[in-house]
Amino acid sequence: MRLRTLLGLMLVIFVVVPLVNAGSFAYTKSHNIVCEITRQDLKEKMDFCLRTCEFYNEKVKKGELTQEEAISEIATLLVGSMGGGGTRDESKSLGKGKSGHINGINSDGTWVIQRRREGKNIEDLYQPKIEGSLGKNYESCG
Repeated sequence: MRLRTLLGLMLVIFVVVPLVNAGSFAYTKSHNIVCEITRQDLKEKMDFCLRTCEFYNEKVKKGELTQEEAISEIATLLVGSMGGGGTRDESKSLGKGKSGHINGINSDGTWVIQRRREGKNIEDLYQPKIEGSLGKNYESCG
């Protein structure tokens, strides 16, 4: 019985522990690589967005385009062309994944670049609808 216990302990020490360590090392290494690639990708996309905005801003300053035309062209380049129903074609956007798309909001809080809410104010999205007696009391406080 002691021989089996000793062999089991040796198996754990010389096989399982190194495998766990190797797996942990491999996971950490691959995680760090993926994070760095994602960070670099985001940086390159943001640099492209900023350069694009600066390019069109210069066109506006020179009088070659109106601000609305420039925003429309930037939105088409970064978010995709406007499709039916007032939404932009996501497949042609610079975004990444389901929610990794580019947004632009002006100083009034209106989305000027957004794949589905372009032209709408951000406050409209987050304005709570309070109904009933609580709503009446809430509105009378303001």
